[in-house]
Amino acid sequence: MSKIYQFKIELKGISPTIWRSVQLNDNTQLLDLHYAAQIAMGWYDSHLYQFEKGGLIYGDPEALEDNSVLDDSVVNIVDIFKAEKDSINYVYDFGDNWEHKITLEKIIEAKEPLEHMICVGGKRNCPPEDCGGITGYLDMLETLKNPDSEEYKELVEWIGGEFDPEFFEISIINDSFKEIEEQFLLDEGDEEFDWDVTDKN
Repeated sequence: MSKIYQFKIELKGISPTIWRSVQLNDNTQLLDLHYAAQIAMGWYDSHLYQFEKGGLIYGDPEALEDNSVLDDSVVNIVDIFKAEKDSINYVYDFGDNWEHKITLEKIIEAKEPLEHMICVGGKRNCPPEDCGGITGYLDMLETLKNPDSEEYKELVEWIGGEFDPEFFEISIINDSFKEIEEQFLLDEGDEEFDWDVTDKN
C-alpha cells in the first residue's frame, strides 16, 4: 500500500480565497511541495521562497545565504506533517510577500503511488507576478473594472492580455504536473522548466 498526502494551498490576505488542493506521494521532499505550490497556484518560480514552521525556516540555504535555513531538498513531508490538519507557512517573493498556508487535508491509502503530482481542486486565478503584493493586486482589480481608462490599457499591455480573476482550469495544472515530471525523468538536473503553466485569461 502507498500513502498519498493531500494538501490545501491557500493564498493569505485575499477574499474570496485563492486556493488549490494537490496530492503528492508520501516519499516526497519538502522542495517538491514548493514545486507543487508554484505550478498549482500559477507562479513562475522566479523569486526566492521559504517555508516556516515552529520557529524553523526551510528552503535553499545557498539561495537564501543563510546557513541556519534547513535544506528542504533533504526533508521529507512526512517529517513535517505528522497528522491531518498540520500546516506550514510558505512565503514566495519576499518583495511582494505572497504568504500561503499549506495544510495537510488528508492521508489517503492507495494501492499504487501517484505517477506525478496532481491537482484535485481549486478556485480563482493566481495574481500576476510582480504586481505589488496584495495591495498592488487589489488596485489592479479596481483598474480592471474601468476598461475605458488609460490605466486599464496600460495594465492589460503589462499583463500581456486580458486577466480574469475567477479563471481556474484544473486540466492545465495537471498537464503541467505531467510535463514537469517528464522533464525530471529526462534530466533531473535540468532547472529550465516552463513555469508559465496557468492561463491568466
